[in-house]
Order: sequence, then C-alpha cells, then structure tokens
Amino acid sequence: MKPFKGYFTEATFKIANLVPFIFPKWLREIAKYHRDPEEYSIYKNEDEIRYGSFLEGDFLWKAVSVTVQLNQSDLEALNRWMKKSASPMYYNHLKDFASFKMNYDSGGSYISLGWININTEKAVTSLTSIQYNGKSCSSCYITLDTLSHGFSYATIYIMLTNEANNLINNVNTESVIRYKSFQSINPFSKRFKVIEHHDRHKLINQLLIKNFNKVVSECKEVSLSILKMWDIKRSIEDLICIADFYRDCSEPYFYPRDQKIEKNDGITENHQALIRRGDSICDINISDNKNENYCEISFNEGLDVNSYYILSKPQPEFKDHKNYKIIGLTTNDSHIFFALVHDLYRQYHNISRHINPVLIENRNVAEKNYKALHSTLLNIDQLEDNISSIENCLKFKCPRKYHTTAKSSLNQIKNITTQIRTAVKQRKEHSRDSLELRNIYFHKKYAYLVGFLVIVQIALAGLTIDWDKKIIEIISYYENITSKTR
Repeated sequence: MKPFKGYFTEATFKIANLVPFIFPKWLREIAKYHRDPEEYSIYKNEDEIRYGSFLEGDFLWKAVSVTVQLNQSDLEALNRWMKKSASPMYYNHLKDFASFKMNYDSGGSYISLGWININTEKAVTSLTSIQYNGKSCSSCYITLDTLSHGFSYATIYIMLTNEANNLINNVNTESVIRYKSFQSINPFSKRFKVIEHHDRHKLINQLLIKNFNKVVSECKEVSLSILKMWDIKRSIEDLICIADFYRDCSEPYFYPRDQKIEKNDGITENHQALIRRGDSICDINISDNKNENYCEISFNEGLDVNSYYILSKPQPEFKDHKNYKIIGLTTNDSHIFFALVHDLYRQYHNISRHINPVLIENRNVAEKNYKALHSTLLNIDQLEDNISSIENCLKFKCPRKYHTTAKSSLNQIKNITTQIRTAVKQRKEHSRDSLELRNIYFHKKYAYLVGFLVIVQIALAGLTIDWDKKIIEIISYYENITSKTR
C-alpha cells in the first residue's frame, strides 16, 4: 500500500546515508534521522493495530438513503413508467394519478412505489429488477413525497450487503505501512524539500474512508440508474445521501459530553475506529432519545454523504413490523426527513457559489452583474418557497420527536437566505443605479451627437443651393413687392 513516492523517498534516504557527499546538507540530516532507531520507538502503539472499523465495537452498516428533488416533468415521466411497467399491486392509475401531480396550494401527498431488486431476478412482490457492476447493494425501497408550492422528492432507500459491511468493519490493516515521501519527486521543485509523514493512524483512516466512499459511490450509481430508467436526468451533485448504522445494544454509541474519558483515540487493543465513541461533539441530538445519534458531515471529513445515523437498540425491543434492522425507511417515519433540509442547504450553497464573485469583487460590469443578481433573486424566491413547503408539511410528515431540531434547522436556513437576499437586493439596486447613470451619460452624449449631425445636415443642405440664382429670385421678388406698393 506504499505509493511510488514512498519507495522513491526511502531509496533516496538509503543512498544519502551510503554516499552522503553527493547530497546537500539538508538531505543528509533528514536521511540520518530516518535511520535513527529512536524514531521508531514513538510508533510502537500504532504498530500494534491490526484491524480498523468505521465505528467501535459491533455494528451493521444497514443502508444508504438517496433523496432527490423532482419537478413536474420528472413526475410525468415517472408516472408514465409506472403506468407502463408497474403491476396493479403497486400502481392504480385512477387512484394514484394525483400523487404524480404538483399543485402550488396542495397540502402534499405520499406514495410508496415499492421495492426494486438489485443484481437478482425480479420477485413477485418487487417493482422491478436492475443490474449493475458492484456487490454492495441488495435492494432498494422507493417512495415519493409531493409538497406544497410545487415541490416533490423521491427517496431511494438502498439496503446493503455483507460485502459492503465488511469493507468498513474489522478490516485487516496489517498491510498498511507507515512511510515518508517528498511532496514532489522533482529535485528542482521547491516542494522537493517538503517531507510528508504518513503514520499508520492516518493511513488506516484513509483506507476506511476510501472503502466507505466506494460503497456510497455504488449507491449513487444505482440511484442514477433508477432515475435514468424513469427517464429522469440528474447528476451526483443533486443527490442527498444519509448512511444508516445499527448496533444491537442498549447503550448509546457516543459517550455523554460531560463524561471524562481517559483515552479518546478510538483504539482498543489492536483495533482502530474512524468515528470514536468519545466524539460526542459530532452528534447534533435530533431527538431526546439518547440511543439515536445523527452526525452531519463537515467538508474536511472526506465522507461522500451528507450525514450518518446510528441507532443502538436491542433486537428484542423491536416489533416485528418495525424492526429497524430490516425495514425500508421513508422521509415520513424516520430521520430521513432531514434529507429535505440538506437539500435546502445544497440549493443555498449553489446560489452562494454562483453569486459570490459578484458580491465580493467590485468589477464595473453593471449590466452583467444586474443579470446575475436578477437571476439569483429568482433562485432565492424558489428556495424560500421550498422552505415554506417543508415548514407546511412539518406536522404531518416529520416524526414528532424531530420537530424541535427540524424547526431549528429550518429557521437557520431561513435566516441565512434572508441575509443573502438582502445583500443581493442591495447590490442589484446599486447596479440599477449604475445603469441609469450610464444611460444619462449616454443620452447626454447622444444629444450632443444629434445636434452636431443636425448642424452638419443643415450645412450639407446649404451646399446644394445655387446661391446666385437664389439671390436673383429674392431681389426679383423684393422688386415686385415694392412696385406694387407704389
């Protein structure tokens, strides 16, 4: 698992120790330290790590939910596919037709479209079956939510296989080797003097993140395949993903925040965990149930999901038809409701990324800026409508235990949306003033130009007149008048 840079750096150090006189002093000193036995004594603890996992202890990576926003044309395409391909068991055109139609003032609706088998033959109770090149996904549960203000969401709840779980659970890490590397292998580069240290803690975490993202990538691939089957075009950036984990025990995964922990490195004996039980600060406490842990992903964690959810509950405490370990979940009965909130933030970040150059850079391009600002205000209007639609459905779509957190999140996105609206509106007014001032200058210059052209036209007209003949006519006309008056 050591890259070429690692082997190249190690070989360079060995040669520098054998023939030091051909290398610069800084490299000789580093190479000398590299072979110092005391250097390796500090890595004794990490050298004992033999296994790595996403979480500490026993757990199951149950599923990944993928939620995507749909428009009216998408719903019509999905309705056509259901009418053509789905059995009467899953679709009744007369009964379900209204669920595929958006209305601005509608209170919203919900419909279960059924299960789709993955890499297996279609069963009698399944909607259809699809094939893909991967082993992480076994089946998925499809649901559709329509909200007021003309918004709708499809949720694809993908159940994972044992192969997916094994990629992040008790992964053998004996082949993970600590190494150093030049930041650049070009001796003439400034980065050649920068030595990167890659310890096993970091490398094991990178391995777990890589395996985790591999499974998530397969889930996104499956989701896009299903959307394409429905004749709906979307990109990976449009998908909201939540990873679901399950622990068959009664104690919460994270330790209480007020509990003192002697050791918080995620290492127990010869085992290292990516998400440590002492990292309770990651949990946003979406409910009063301490056995539910919900963590949103920050940009520096490298996980290709928006959040992950951990439920710790003994199997005997579940009812048969509500066993979290085996059932498909929806936005109406679970934490997946927060995928709608994540989608609001996705839209906000797209708006912010688009308009930031206009708000930050003071370029004198008033016309171009005005168009961008006007377009952004339209997108903000749509985002605010989307926020209102989710607020309207909060009481009957979001589980009651999540209401407090959901309201807080919606208020937060409303506040930052209002702030960016104010900034965009002010800058738009300034751009309009600049355009009006520019128009005044233009019309003033245009008036001078018109006056000049009138004078030129008069002069040209004067040049075409036969002045000798004209003078004779004037004199003759004058003489005729004076003769009549005598």
